[in-house]
Amino acid sequence: MAAGNTYVAIATNTVSGSSTSSVSFSSIASTYTDLIVVFSGKLSIASESIFVRFNSNTGTNYSAVWMWGNGTSANSNTRSSQTFLPTAWFTGYDSTNENNLIFNVQNYSNSTANKTVLFRQNNAGSGGTPAAVAGVGLWAQTSAINAIEFYTSAGVYTAGATFSLYGITAA
Repeated sequence: MAAGNTYVAIATNTVSGSSTSSVSFSSIASTYTDLIVVFSGKLSIASESIFVRFNSNTGTNYSAVWMWGNGTSANSNTRSSQTFLPTAWFTGYDSTNENNLIFNVQNYSNSTANKTVLFRQNNAGSGGTPAAVAGVGLWAQTSAINAIEFYTSAGVYTAGATFSLYGITAA
């Protein structure tokens, strides 16, 4: 017997203006096992970064390791003791082509374990921007996650960019 739907659409935020540098989801119910956020859109400047915070926490308890490649070369980077979770710091998002970020928060409602994140970024690779990034992040806090903010370092999300939040139900 096939399992029911495992991805449940919770909310979508679509950028409508030209000065949006932060998109948030709040009051996230704790009824799922994992969360997925999918970003699709452009940013106003080349090599922009998207940073993430949980529950408005600005403590130095975020870390990430990621690698990127463009078919010709590859590299990696690490950051620890940050006040945000980087999804592609120093590798950046493309300002002229559509970008995609898939952000998976594991066991987000558990109140006894630190939170781990898997993320993948894809873009067209123009202007020296990498074609693919994959990484893992850690929020060293045991609080259940009920809010997620995605913000840029300097530029803004362009009109039409979307962030879609999904809950994963146990199979």
